[in-house]
Amino acid sequence: MSEEEASPVEKTAAGDGSSDGTAIGNGAAERALAVKGNGCEVTTSEGGEAKGDADKASDGGAPTGGLAQTFDLFSFASMFRYTDRADALLMAIGTVGALANGMGLPLFSLIFGDLLDSLNDTLDVRSAVDDKVKWLGILAGGTLVAGWAQIAFWTLAGERLMGHVREEYLKAALRQDARYYDVVSPPGDTFAALGPDVASMTEAVGQNVGLAIQYVTTFIAGLIIGFIRGWRVALVVLAFIPLFILVLAVLGTVLMGAAKKSSEAYASAASIANNALCSIREVLSATAHEFLNASYNDALAPAVRSDRTEGITRGAIWGGFFFLMFATYGSVLWIAAVFVRDGHMSGGEVVTAFFAVMIGGIILGQLAPIASSMLGGIPAARRLYALIDRTPDIDVYGPGETPQEVAAELKLTDVRFAYP
Repeated sequence: MSEEEASPVEKTAAGDGSSDGTAIGNGAAERALAVKGNGCEVTTSEGGEAKGDADKASDGGAPTGGLAQTFDLFSFASMFRYTDRADALLMAIGTVGALANGMGLPLFSLIFGDLLDSLNDTLDVRSAVDDKVKWLGILAGGTLVAGWAQIAFWTLAGERLMGHVREEYLKAALRQDARYYDVVSPPGDTFAALGPDVASMTEAVGQNVGLAIQYVTTFIAGLIIGFIRGWRVALVVLAFIPLFILVLAVLGTVLMGAAKKSSEAYASAASIANNALCSIREVLSATAHEFLNASYNDALAPAVRSDRTEGITRGAIWGGFFFLMFATYGSVLWIAAVFVRDGHMSGGEVVTAFFAVMIGGIILGQLAPIASSMLGGIPAARRLYALIDRTPDIDVYGPGETPQEVAAELKLTDVRFAYP
């Protein structure tokens, strides 16, 4: 085919000095080749990449190909916008179960303290033990049913809610025009982000909500029972509770951060490998296998550093936690012995107040990673709802008119390929 017979598209693909097209040159191919997104796309021109980012920014999208963020303020409750009546009923039952399950440990400390006092006040040990064992059996059966209802119904409600979100996301994705996938977010990015974002949002609106309700209930019930049965010991234990909460909060934050860094590093390395295999012909033609191998190893390096830091930090924090726990036991029991000696409290009251407040404080410290996971679902929901709420320029579901008859003359002159 002669140069005069070549189409404008073919001329652009051949590349000249003013072309925006992409050409793989000899010698610079390894530096120019880059893997992008989760689809099978290989970008070989820094200029073309910069132009694409500028187009995305002009359309309101993220330069990285992400979804446009249309929410400046996004509350946790907004994630439940697609909850129907059945979902609300499941959440209500799960909440009742979480409240009852959260009362289990404080009530156990109350029954156990009463058992100790009964053993000291009576010679009929068998009857005293039988009575408390009966109540412990009732408590065990109640917490079994409550715990099952909490986890089962909140998990089911979360999965149902995310099913509604998936349906709306698919409808919105099919609603977008071609320019959205060419400029704002490539199809690979749009649907590859669906899985991780849905998983993060499921953790935020599923069983973690029930666990958060359970932990807060345990803390409040422990404080109430502790101060009713022995306010002196409860005050002493309460002085140590902030230290437990701080240690567990730091542990949860460190582990969440390390897991996030490792996940990002593994995802980046997997994306490089996936795109290299999908574009294996371009990789071989550009002799870019050594460059991609080095890029893959560099992408895994943060995961190695993060896992090493996580192991050292986990061991140090857990060691400090147990040191603090045994130090608290010793200090509080020494002070409680003085109260018992002076006749201010009985042994059972000491045990009840001590364990009720201590258990409540430790459980509240475990709320930190749960809260981080729940709040982590907000950015994921923002990305999902950004596409759901986006109205394309060409809206197939929007209002419009269909002309019954079109009379016009169309003439094309000096047509060149330029899209978008």
